[in-house]
Amino acid sequence: VAFFPLQMGDHVFVGERAVVNAAVVGSYVYIGKNAVI
Repeated sequence: VAFFPLQMGDHVFVGERAVVNAAVVGSYVYIGKNAVI
């Protein structure tokens, strides 16, 4: 099992069944349903 850094800004919404791995997500972001990042 490997772990990768994840940084999320303020007011971020992650939808149902979304997968977010090893990313930098800014502020005021909407990640939709079933998204893979």
